[in-house]
Amino acid sequence: MEKTTFEPKHNRLSYGELLSPPPEFVLEKAVCTTYSLDLQTLVASTIALGLGEATDSELAKSPINLLYALQKVTDKMLVFCDSSHIYSIEAKKRNRFFGLLEKTVVPVSLPKKSKNVFPSFHPKCWIVQYKHVEDSTKRKYKFIILSRNLTFDRSWDISCCLDGIETNNHIEDIQTQRLIGFITFLKSQINSNDPDQEYKYQFINELIKNLSNVKFSTDDTKFTDFEILPIGTGQYDINQDSLFSASYVSKICVMSPFVSKSVIKRLLCRVSGYYTQNLITRESELPKIKSLTGYFKTYCLKDYIVDGEDIISESDNVNPMKEDIHAKIYFMQTLGGEKTLYIGSMNASENGANRNVELLLKLKANNYSPDDFINEIKDDYLKQIDLESISTDVMPDKNNEFDNTLKHLCRLDLSADVINLNDANYNVEISIPNYTDNGLKLQITPFFAKGISKDISSFFVIEGLSLGQLSEFYIITDGENERIIKIPTDNMPEGRERNIITSIISSKKKLSEYIAFVLGDDVLSSFADEVLDIIDGDFEDGNNTNKSDKNDDMIPIYERMLKTSVTNPDRLKEIESIIQMIDDESIVTPDFKKLYETFKNTLKL
Repeated sequence: MEKTTFEPKHNRLSYGELLSPPPEFVLEKAVCTTYSLDLQTLVASTIALGLGEATDSELAKSPINLLYALQKVTDKMLVFCDSSHIYSIEAKKRNRFFGLLEKTVVPVSLPKKSKNVFPSFHPKCWIVQYKHVEDSTKRKYKFIILSRNLTFDRSWDISCCLDGIETNNHIEDIQTQRLIGFITFLKSQINSNDPDQEYKYQFINELIKNLSNVKFSTDDTKFTDFEILPIGTGQYDINQDSLFSASYVSKICVMSPFVSKSVIKRLLCRVSGYYTQNLITRESELPKIKSLTGYFKTYCLKDYIVDGEDIISESDNVNPMKEDIHAKIYFMQTLGGEKTLYIGSMNASENGANRNVELLLKLKANNYSPDDFINEIKDDYLKQIDLESISTDVMPDKNNEFDNTLKHLCRLDLSADVINLNDANYNVEISIPNYTDNGLKLQITPFFAKGISKDISSFFVIEGLSLGQLSEFYIITDGENERIIKIPTDNMPEGRERNIITSIISSKKKLSEYIAFVLGDDVLSSFADEVLDIIDGDFEDGNNTNKSDKNDDMIPIYERMLKTSVTNPDRLKEIESIIQMIDDESIVTPDFKKLYETFKNTLKL
């Protein structure tokens, strides 16, 4: 019997598996878009992109492994997010390797539409380009569209992955051209103050060039004939009047975590006939649509799902996370029986339909209907709500003042300049022209400088920072709420990345773990101890060790390097890069450098 399509018990997708390279391929380029960004989640995604492992694998627990994954990925990835929705991180979890993410994060601040109306950058997708490990001219592509942000949120989301291959026939595919139009829009959002602007332009241009001959497809027999629908980019603008191609439909099933009465009414205006319509949303949204009682059946997730962790958690050290609807699904059937599914980032709200930049995927459904969808999930997961019993009181948003002030801030011409006082001390001058606090006082703290805070004004100086405390990330707080913003920074010291890496590879043991992992993919194996023995060895005169025995000890690492030089020579370049970056001779001894040079010369690298 064929599996059901949306049944959560059986058809869950793994974020890590979606991002992982196909067999015999490695990451070459990736562009991600998200509304909210959690830097810890971004770090976890590098495990999948760079190492082909699950985002929650054991590898994610080792700073050495994460450093290696970040090194492999950070110059091959750009992440576009809404500028005011980078989540803060507890001070004790702000590992130095977060500094390596700065060049990948591109905050987007869309122009406000009126005094206090700020459109959001809200699309959620990945466009990923992989190359073959032996033939770099062979490429594969993925276009992954999601309703999920790049965060650890537990809510119910939906995604779809389209595979792309190069056709070499120079025939422009309309869907690929829409995707290229969307990526071109992303390029236009790169801040002109960004010191890496030209590099990012080149990155995007190369991806666009490579995509020009790519055709995407889905191998799902139930959903075919897709359309890529960017919204609000100027490349393929649609609004709520023209959102759905069918003028009249007989059935609609909508799943949206956030709703507006006006948008739901417009969707219902397309209905012709007396069939029952279905809406699935969050309980907190129900007061907004109470007056629409009788137009459709309304569902929310059952309490045991929303409060699941509260029910089973017995530890005071665990902060249970709520689960709720976050997927955006519009499933329609025309009077003639044609069935269409829309998924992606757009909520059934005024912001989603008329203000934000969004991204949807339209799919033709075969032998699967809106009734099939609702019947598949309602008994086990949904409870039907009587709208007449709902209170019309809407709880005020306590964070709204902070959100609006932060949005104002992010749309100003922020810039920073590092002033080198001496080799150990730096000042950072921050300029925010035309800044006003609007009655809400904000403080700013450098991401790696706990306890050093300043009141935000149009110009201020943060004094006395060490090299390790410099960052383009800053914590913004009003005393209750916290977010991270990124400020384009000039004159960042060239040695800062070296400082980050040496703070992680701070001993011979950690260097041996790094080399063992690069050569063997298994930092937990005894091979790391063998590498450490070699790093610790004396190769000048073989003191206290029989020379032939020492040569025997070198065989395992030599064999691994020989194999790696054939199967993945870039890995040896990664080792060499680290060796050159660490100038502490107590970690990288002159003898070990000489040994490595011997290996290089022998292998003719």
